[in-house]
Amino acid sequence: MPAETPFTYNDRASMNVDFLIGVGVFLMAFLFLAYSIPGIFIPYQTNSVDLGSVIYRTSCILAEDPGWYTNTSVSPARSDISWEDQENLANVTRIGLAVDKTIPNVLSKKKIAALNKSISYDLSRDKLGLNNSIVYDYNLTIEKMTPSGNMTLLLKGPTPGNYNVEYMERNVLIDEGKRLLIDGAKTTGNSNLELIVDPLKKYDNNVTITIQNSTGTAINFGIQQVMTAYNITFPSMTPDKFKVYKNGVLQPVAGNYYVVTYDSDDVIDLVIPGSTIKDMSVIRMIIATSMSPGSFPSGAQYFEETNPYYWSLYSPGILKLKVWSW
Repeated sequence: MPAETPFTYNDRASMNVDFLIGVGVFLMAFLFLAYSIPGIFIPYQTNSVDLGSVIYRTSCILAEDPGWYTNTSVSPARSDISWEDQENLANVTRIGLAVDKTIPNVLSKKKIAALNKSISYDLSRDKLGLNNSIVYDYNLTIEKMTPSGNMTLLLKGPTPGNYNVEYMERNVLIDEGKRLLIDGAKTTGNSNLELIVDPLKKYDNNVTITIQNSTGTAINFGIQQVMTAYNITFPSMTPDKFKVYKNGVLQPVAGNYYVVTYDSDDVIDLVIPGSTIKDMSVIRMIIATSMSPGSFPSGAQYFEETNPYYWSLYSPGILKLKVWSW
């Protein structure tokens, strides 16, 4: 039988030892890499996904939820969305800034002010669900967009340090109250406008009377308060209780009146704050002007429930949110 060589055929089913060692080393290296490579990215991937879901949930609570309070100290217990009116902050169960759940992304200025001034940062973090088994910090800014630049309405929370920070912006609307639009080209005849006070109080927000296309040239704006039952007219309201703007610019004051010179291309806004209306004890107020010819309809009493001239007034805004964990 001839001697075997490396290239000689044989049927002993044996394998070269060097080959076996090489395959074994390769498999061990492959298994090690397959096991360890995903673990390299776990600290970054998990944290990023987690922060993304947290900031989205928090922005939804702020912009789409009006919040909630529960007062169990009275019988029966009371609960509704007006958490901003609570003197006992322990009653607040959830913080939200939306005017109503059915109108997402429309924020209440009263709720914004309450979060800014009345609610501490630690309490707000608790009520936003950011202080659980994992503690998150947040920084919130709400800006109102105006022709002259953005106006900051709210700045809440610390500045993030050297942490992995998630950032989100949402376009929102700021509820500015109610607007009564007077088109001087369609409604003429009266230089005064009568408003019924009581229906205005429940809105707890500003009332803006906008006059456009007026054919007059000058107006002295004042507000008279009338107790109808006794036909008593109180002294005119002082100008610090309301504002008059022409094309967005505050107008000068003379005595108890704002003096406005205008033409048909100008837009005039008379703004009565919700706090002024809330403090009024009279039944009617009359917007008294020297408009000639008058741009107000004759004999109209506005702001009844079914009034077709009654509109909500919103300003564009931006909600800026940062969330991080440490």
